[in-house]
Amino acid sequence: MGNRDRSSEQMHPAEHELSLLTTQHIPLPYQSLDSNGTILDVSPQWLERFGYTREDVVGRWFGELLAPESQARFPAAFKRFVGEGAVHNKEFELLRKDGTRISLLLNGLVECSSTGRFIKTHCMVSDITQLRQIEDELRRSEALFRATLKHSPDTLYMLNLNSGEIEFFNRESFCGYSDDELRNRDSILAAIHPDDIDAVVEHWRSLTQDLESPASGVEYRLKSKAGGWEWIRSRETVVERDARGMPARLLITLSIVTQQKRSETVLQAERDRAQKYLDVAGVMFIVIGADQTIELINKKGCEILGVTEAEIVGANWFDTFIPETERSQIKRIFNRLMAGEIEPVEYYENRIHTREGNERLIAWHNTVLTSDTGDIVGTLSSGEDITESRASEIALRDNASQLRRLRTRLEDATEEERRRIARELHDQVSQNLTALSINITAAASELIESAEGSRQRLNDASSLIEETADHIRDLTFDLRPPVLDDFGLVAALEWHAARVVHRTGLNVCVEGNEPVPRLRSQVEIALFRIAQESLTNTVKHAHATAVFVRVTSNEESIRLEIEDDGVGLKSTQASRQSKTVGWGLLNMRERAESLGGNISIESSEGRGTRTAVEVPR
Repeated sequence: MGNRDRSSEQMHPAEHELSLLTTQHIPLPYQSLDSNGTILDVSPQWLERFGYTREDVVGRWFGELLAPESQARFPAAFKRFVGEGAVHNKEFELLRKDGTRISLLLNGLVECSSTGRFIKTHCMVSDITQLRQIEDELRRSEALFRATLKHSPDTLYMLNLNSGEIEFFNRESFCGYSDDELRNRDSILAAIHPDDIDAVVEHWRSLTQDLESPASGVEYRLKSKAGGWEWIRSRETVVERDARGMPARLLITLSIVTQQKRSETVLQAERDRAQKYLDVAGVMFIVIGADQTIELINKKGCEILGVTEAEIVGANWFDTFIPETERSQIKRIFNRLMAGEIEPVEYYENRIHTREGNERLIAWHNTVLTSDTGDIVGTLSSGEDITESRASEIALRDNASQLRRLRTRLEDATEEERRRIARELHDQVSQNLTALSINITAAASELIESAEGSRQRLNDASSLIEETADHIRDLTFDLRPPVLDDFGLVAALEWHAARVVHRTGLNVCVEGNEPVPRLRSQVEIALFRIAQESLTNTVKHAHATAVFVRVTSNEESIRLEIEDDGVGLKSTQASRQSKTVGWGLLNMRERAESLGGNISIESSEGRGTRTAVEVPR
């Protein structure tokens, strides 16, 4: 059939106009071909879709517009189309005018005359390019997916629950079982440990029958073909459901977790052991997560708070146990700590409320917990209940204050008694001894020469009286040096330094001027006694060659410094005298604190000792 066949049966003009109208208004890409496959007509949608004009395509053989592979197949396919009178879902690749390949799907019929002669074909053209691209991508993805599954460390297989068929298996076997054996439910159940069968059966019942809450996985022991028991973790993913919404196809992942189970057993044993250690500890241990909830607490912590572990784990620590007046501030600090904005505080104290509403004071030692990546995930804190001990400390501080005041009054009374005894020794005993010495001397001069023996005894008595007078004078100065009362602190220190130099040969240098106005009597005697004690320690223990005593003052305070070049308090020899030195230092500290001042002692082995005292004027 050719063009002349068609021309022998010309269409009526009205029929041609109707045909043209219909072609112009077809909403989908449309084309008609003659018996040779030449394009007779196309719809505007066809031209728009493939980028041609009517002049480009009408009168051309359709095969010229196809890609080479499709062009080679077109003649045979068109011949069958004409012979069979219809074509269904015939696929070709057409080249757009810009050269782009378009996948086409042809569906059409052959139009014949009333006498059965061929007139033309009518075809609707569907652009399935995107569909084919999606299918190609799916095929590539499936190939990649299967290749990935082949290299998965786990065993995976696709199970069709309706047919029981294993549609994909990425291993030749699992624990020695082939895909056929895995398909046989009874043989697999027979290999499962008796203690685990019920759990496995219940898991599969829930998975295949319970639509609302399907199971996600189960662990069990499976006897391998080699004879040993292996721990298996089975996880199932539903990839297809039937019309009722029940699982129809499952992707099943099987993992051998025997080693992991052993490690978990060891880890749990270590956790149990650690928990026992925590439970016997005498302090509270608590782990608080970044979300402020309690993750772990020991037995002592439960006792302090008055709760059980089950009641407290998972609760918000701050909302449950921190007093409301302090809650916001402590929460804010904790959140900043979790965000890494501040450094952790190793030690702090705060109040908590127990379940019964009692308030306790806890002293905390803290450390932050971090993940493998270094992120802060919580805190581990040990807390000691110091409520009673703090109350005792406060009471002791009150008692210490009372004792210090009593000691001060006792020292004042002692100094006053020393002053009285020194005055009586000077005014009474010394004067009497002097008078007695004068009388004995006079009596000795009046004796005649025949009484030479008596004269000698009187002279010996006079010498003894003078020696006793010297001892009493030294004792008087030790009890209360008159120079301190008469001239002040610096003068008394110079007088005492001269006595130390005379007795020991130690070089003692006093620097400073008398404070103006003069110090209170209590301050003068306390600083003098501290200097006296310090010099005594230096002479006994320091092995020094020189000592410097300095006095400086301002409007508010006075400072006394005693510095030697001795062996220092930490030397071996000084350590042997630690008890004596310790009591001396304690007395010095008590004297300074009784005046509202402070004392510091700096000493290192081989570099001497420096004592500094500063008290209010």
